[in-house]
Amino acid sequence: MKQLKILILILGISFYFPTYSFAYTELECSQLAAKAKTEYAARKIYDECGPRDSFFSKSYELKCAIKSGQALTVYAARKIYDDC
Repeated sequence: MKQLKILILILGISFYFPTYSFAYTELECSQLAAKAKTEYAARKIYDECGPRDSFFSKSYELKCAIKSGQALTVYAARKIYDDC
């Protein structure tokens, strides 16, 4: 029982502190944004690419931003990002 309490305490503490280990460098963010076909998508990619507070939410938003970068128009890029 005591071991379970310690395990729960360790897990609770680990989720409390933000993790920044999966952040891209400035150069990698710039390269990803440069591949975008619209300025809107490039801004979204660059905004989502920075340091992350939580890995899962930001990585999913970055994936959506990269997907919107394939659109040829700003309207299509916004629709893809919003629907994702």
